[in-house]
Amino acid sequence: MIKTFFAMVLALIFLSCKENTPPEPPPYVRSIELEALDASCTEAWLKVTLTHTTTDSILLTRDGQRVQTLRLTTTDSLLIDEGLLPRRSYTYKAYRFTGTTVTDSSQTVQVTTMDTTSHNFTWQIDTLGDGSSSVLYDVAIINDTLAYAVGEIWKKDSNGNWINPPYNIAKWNGQQWELMRRLYDCRLYFPNCGPNYYLYTPIRSIFAFGPNDIWMAAGTAQHWDGVRWTEHAGILGVGDANKIWG
Repeated sequence: MIKTFFAMVLALIFLSCKENTPPEPPPYVRSIELEALDASCTEAWLKVTLTHTTTDSILLTRDGQRVQTLRLTTTDSLLIDEGLLPRRSYTYKAYRFTGTTVTDSSQTVQVTTMDTTSHNFTWQIDTLGDGSSSVLYDVAIINDTLAYAVGEIWKKDSNGNWINPPYNIAKWNGQQWELMRRLYDCRLYFPNCGPNYYLYTPIRSIFAFGPNDIWMAAGTAQHWDGVRWTEHAGILGVGDANKIWG
């Protein structure tokens, strides 16, 4: 009986001395996040996000150096860092301060600025026309193999005489210029303007939405749809169109 009582006492002692296992701490959740949104050659766009609004100060660093300090009145804000170098990587981090004490920080994010385009241009000078009062008023560049220049371009024939009427369109195909001429139908304005219905005028303006959608101011408003030119009466009576935009 004594032995049994002694064993029960020992069991109670061991049970009373056993420590409780502490609960697992909750996973750490940052109260400040930093996200890289975009970058140009000399600027970086970042977004800082807080879990809740605060009066704390926010410090943004680039490669460990202070960039800016701010206070947020909302839970997120766009930050722009300027004066960067092209084609270079930067590391950013945001800190949250209460007074002078760091209370939290974001993860680091990396931003790589874009490279600049090449400035090694090769200029080629072309001469359109043989002189006289040749002039270009406007140009429409559609791509590197299609461009139009318009105006009044005088050329001489094989005998040295001036070709009249002159050309008013120069078309570039990526290799060379082709001189062209567009006339306008005066009957759109004056039904009895004959006997020569198609008259010449310098082309003052050209605007291209694409290779098959081109507008010109050539006496009338003329439109190229990829198949044919169509004329539209713009200003009725005495007048002319000098500029087209869209």
